[in-house]
Amino acid sequence: DLLNETADAYSLSATYTPQQSGDSGLFWNVGVESSEIGTFFISLANPNLPADKKLDRVFVNADWNGLSAQLASAKETDNVDNLDDRPRVETRLNQLALNYSLTETPPPNTLFDTLGVPSLTLQYTDTDQQQVENVYDSFNNPLYADFHLVGDMMALLNSYSHQTWSWNWGVSRAEQESKLDPTQRQVTYSRDLGANVQINQRIVVQPTYQSQTTQTAFDSGTSDTEILGLSSQFLFTDTINGQIYLNQSKTESNLVGSSDSTTDTLTMQFTWNWILPKNKKPGFDVMLTGSYQDIDYDNPATTDSKTYQVFLSLVLKLPLSSAE
Repeated sequence: DLLNETADAYSLSATYTPQQSGDSGLFWNVGVESSEIGTFFISLANPNLPADKKLDRVFVNADWNGLSAQLASAKETDNVDNLDDRPRVETRLNQLALNYSLTETPPPNTLFDTLGVPSLTLQYTDTDQQQVENVYDSFNNPLYADFHLVGDMMALLNSYSHQTWSWNWGVSRAEQESKLDPTQRQVTYSRDLGANVQINQRIVVQPTYQSQTTQTAFDSGTSDTEILGLSSQFLFTDTINGQIYLNQSKTESNLVGSSDSTTDTLTMQFTWNWILPKNKKPGFDVMLTGSYQDIDYDNPATTDSKTYQVFLSLVLKLPLSSAE
């Protein structure tokens, strides 16, 4: 009876930071973390807390004049209560991140004065996940399919900031492979380009471009996706604001069971702060939200689709404190 099950949870962490001396600008610390959440544990304070997890982690952080590094290694397992009817999955994760941010305003007529104040990040993640314990029936047959997945991801992210606008670009490569079946291998390459432009005090626009290529070993297939997006935030008055997002996605694929397609999407939200909460009295917002999506398939055997929806809602807002 699950209603009568009980479980415990704990979380411990320790960090050592040496005392800094001199003007070297070097800061570093090292730490360990251990936590366990029982299989049937439920937190009223945090209902979204995932149950049935045990985590052990070590980490090192360092920073020197705008150049920083973070290194972490962790192991996570489930079925922490050793239940006989559940398998156990173990996940090992190693992460490395290198960051550089310019801490001073670049001199005029220099490279970074033209490109913008830079913030550069190099990330690497290595994962190994496998089922380390199975469950067997009375005939010694496994009840769950064994799996052992390994993967890695490397990403280079760059952003450049000016006073009223910024832009960014990034590239990444992610690979996942089954150690039990080499044909289950997938490699994904991603390219991103975006900008954030403040037109004036009331209008901000954000154009984006994304390109993704996925290659699979199972069918020697390739899928290419390009996404163009444009989002805008508007402050019409002190009490009326809005957001509009336009998106077009094109996919070309020869993967098994896939079809080339074009998807156009429009979403919007407009908010009127009708009555502000104050003097222990609630306030109200009037919200108009809507979306429209049009999916066109190149394969005539696949049915195109168009969907749209519009909602008008009244939102109750409580004052942050009794003094308001």
